[in-house]
Amino acid sequence: MSNTNVDADKFAPTCELCGHAGPPSQRNAVRSNIRRFRHLKFTVWRCEQCHSLHCERVADLGSYYADYPLRREQNCGYFTAQWLRVIFNRLRRYGLNPRHRILDYGCGNGLLIKYLESKGYQNCIGYDPYVQEYKDTTPLDAHYDWILCFDVIEHVESPRELIEQFTGLLKPNGKVCLFTPRAEGINLIEPELSIHQLHTPCHLHLLSEYILLELCTQAGFLVEGIYHRWYQDSWLPCASRRFIELFMKSHGNDMDAAFDRPNARIILRTPLLWFYAIFGYYLPSRKEDTMMTIFKVASERSSPLS
Repeated sequence: MSNTNVDADKFAPTCELCGHAGPPSQRNAVRSNIRRFRHLKFTVWRCEQCHSLHCERVADLGSYYADYPLRREQNCGYFTAQWLRVIFNRLRRYGLNPRHRILDYGCGNGLLIKYLESKGYQNCIGYDPYVQEYKDTTPLDAHYDWILCFDVIEHVESPRELIEQFTGLLKPNGKVCLFTPRAEGINLIEPELSIHQLHTPCHLHLLSEYILLELCTQAGFLVEGIYHRWYQDSWLPCASRRFIELFMKSHGNDMDAAFDRPNARIILRTPLLWFYAIFGYYLPSRKEDTMMTIFKVASERSSPLS
């Protein structure tokens, strides 16, 4: 299953993102954060040149997506609503408006689409090849003012090809918003601290901020803004990152815990949870292990619609 026992001197992979070949700067065996696979560990290594992280490939990757915990969330409940509000406010600061035609690429169950529609954004379209409702590829034949891509690029075989695909889907002056883990902020020596960002073996490539900006620049984009604070960090009760991370840790630290019924005994025995429930937002995490980036089509780039 894992390359963990491969002789370190002979382990010299090629980085999918920057092309560097050679021994990694870091390497560790990281458990899966999916509860039924938590007993399995997978080799994760850091590219010495671009500092991105890569997970070993598994032949049966599809089996890890069967009954995938994140696909269980069908409705926009209290927590999701707070975090979607954070996303919405950030996007509006960079010019998103109801007249825009928007593609949510990798939209899952469409919660962001439904949230935007509730705010008067009626030109929202979703695409997700793994969700029946959104697997139709027709949206990929159109062009958009905005492409939203949250928690997708780290799952694909070739992030470079995905970014290049977006260049053909955007109108002149179009924008793309990418949210993904940020490799520089992930401590591979103590992987449990960022176990949900590592998310082995489903996260194939965790891009460094450097290489994300480099790939997008090469594709003809200009960076407009970067947020390092996780969007799942709201000032409303129990919706801060501090609270969520401690809650997850106290309930086993598997991603499934986010969808389980809370254990009242654990909560009563963890007074810090009560403190973070109210004040967690005002004590932000020092970790910068996620990034939400907004890019704009460079004006001099030739557009498919020009």
